[in-house]
Amino acid sequence: MDNRKLTVGLIGCGRIGAYTRSELNDSTRQGAYPVNHAEAIKANSGLELVALCDLNSENLQRAAGMFNITNCYHDYRDLINQVKPDIISVATRTPGRCDILNFSIISGVKGIYIEKPLSTNQESCVETLNLVRQYGTKIAYGTVRRYMDAFRLCKKMVADGVIGELVQISVSIGSTLLMWSHPHSVDIMTYFSNAKTFDFVQASCLFREKYQGNENAIECDPVVQSAFIQFSNGISGLITQGGGNDVVLYGKSGTILIAGDGAFIQLRKRGQAGPYFNEVVHVDCEAIMSGAQRSFNELELAIKNNEPLSIDPDEIELSQEILLAIAYSGLLNGKKVRQGNLPRGFTVHGKFGDLTA
Repeated sequence: MDNRKLTVGLIGCGRIGAYTRSELNDSTRQGAYPVNHAEAIKANSGLELVALCDLNSENLQRAAGMFNITNCYHDYRDLINQVKPDIISVATRTPGRCDILNFSIISGVKGIYIEKPLSTNQESCVETLNLVRQYGTKIAYGTVRRYMDAFRLCKKMVADGVIGELVQISVSIGSTLLMWSHPHSVDIMTYFSNAKTFDFVQASCLFREKYQGNENAIECDPVVQSAFIQFSNGISGLITQGGGNDVVLYGKSGTILIAGDGAFIQLRKRGQAGPYFNEVVHVDCEAIMSGAQRSFNELELAIKNNEPLSIDPDEIELSQEILLAIAYSGLLNGKKVRQGNLPRGFTVHGKFGDLTA
């Protein structure tokens, strides 16, 4: 057993990297905290946060003070070359993220926590994931719900046949931005469906007039009004505008509601007679770790003991293509977009206001 602490360098010291806004902390339910990278790293006894990097001096200094770090950089290449951490945690904005990932992989970093979405287009995503495959780099991904206890329990319930054959997954996280919020929605669908490919995506999106894009490059981060994903294994996924951060797993003999990001789980099963799922059970689930904390914990164990990870490059590549297909279908007024049919170079920059996802 390797008891040595693995060293971690954090690149990106903003809201998700090192500073969770107080109002989010106050509203975050038990089991979701810690949320940001730095606190999730500190919560794992086998990891040591040793270096920080951010282009913004104010963010960098604030994080350095909060976490008592003296190795501070404005250039990620200096951090990697001089500190040589075991793990890099990347919490930057999406544009340029692949450059950091590629440099880290080629430089021999053993593990990377990648914030979502991985990139703004499919070509750069595939290029980076091919490097991950080539170098055998261990990865964790910022779609944290798949690491949360409530979601894992429900996946086991589906695998155990509690609701019969799974036929559809719906995700309701409000009228929200594609690149900012819906990497979570799509990942939830690939996580529960176990799908390897999809037949088509059909979506309706709202593109803000100020940032109206064209066929190959969208400047804004579109609001998803609805999206339907038909996976090749027969399971479908649906993104609604409903709120509540609810996920519903529809089976042939029951449904599972994961309410409020796992605040509670409700199981409905078919009764003794009739078509109704009128046998209702509330399922208890104790949260042991937050999603972010567990993802770093898995990364540590994968590097030390070669233990399995919860996500692989194929899953990230699939979810990224679906995400971009939602935007492309929205541009085409809901036309079906089949796998492999995104135009080469199709890019969603994901701008909202002065920021990007």
